[in-house]
Amino acid sequence: MSDGFQPAEAKYPRNEAVLRVLSRYKLPYRDQHERPLIGEALYLDLLKSIGSVVVQFSFSTTRKEVAARVEPFSTAPDAILRTMERLATSAL
Repeated sequence: MSDGFQPAEAKYPRNEAVLRVLSRYKLPYRDQHERPLIGEALYLDLLKSIGSVVVQFSFSTTRKEVAARVEPFSTAPDAILRTMERLATSAL
């Protein structure tokens, strides 16, 4: 799995441009994530404007100490869970 919202997205917002096109033409969006950037306000607003959206997350465990051993370079599970909550409460 490859998450399009890599850390470089914060500096070079390519996905923002793609989401704007999807929003303009009301095209559906489905993506899979491992990082919390998709939960930022800018992206939440764009996702809401698209209409048909599915966002999936991938992580191996909700236990931080296990995640640190199994996937040491991945986002901590609590950060992913907070992002999932942010998306869920944003009426997507």
